[in-house]
Amino acid sequence: MLYAFGDIHGELEKLDELLEAVPLARGDRLVFLGDYIDRGPDSAGVIERLIELRERYECTFLLGNHESMFLDFLGWTDDAYFGGDAFLLNGGDRTLAGYGYFDRDVTDLRSFRLPKTHEDFLLGLRLSHVDGDYLFVHAGLSQDHLRSGDLAYALRRSRPEDLLWNRTSGD
Repeated sequence: MLYAFGDIHGELEKLDELLEAVPLARGDRLVFLGDYIDRGPDSAGVIERLIELRERYECTFLLGNHESMFLDFLGWTDDAYFGGDAFLLNGGDRTLAGYGYFDRDVTDLRSFRLPKTHEDFLLGLRLSHVDGDYLFVHAGLSQDHLRSGDLAYALRRSRPEDLLWNRTSGD
C-alpha cells in the first residue's frame, strides 16, 4: 500500500496518532510531502521519528517550503529561494527552541549545530517523487506547464518555488 503524509509542522504527538491509526504493514511505501518543522512544539522529535520510520518502511521524504527556509536560514543552500528571515517569520523560532538554540548563553548562529542524522535528513530531501502513476511534490506544479498534458515535461519546467509554494496556480 502507498500512503502520503503532509504538513506535520512539528506536531510529533499528532504524527504518532496518525501513524497509529493507519494500518501499516511490511512492504508499505510512505511518502512524506514536507513541512516537518516549524509552528509545533517538537520539530526535532518529528525529524527523529521520520528517521526511525525509514528503518521499518520504504520512505521517501520531500522538501517542503519550511525546510527550504530552514536550510536558507542556516546558510546551507547556494541558491536561497526565500531568504533566512522568512524562516523566523513562519514559526522557525519554535524549531530553533526545540533544538535548544535559545537555551544557550551565546546565540551565534555559526555555533548552532543540528545532530548529524538531522543534517543528513534535511540535506537529503527531494523536490519530487514518482511512484507508478503518482507524482508527489510539496505544493504543486506550474499550471502553465501542466496544460501541456505531459507530466514529465511539467515537472522539468517547473521552478523549485512552484514545487514548494505553488503561488502560480491561481487555485
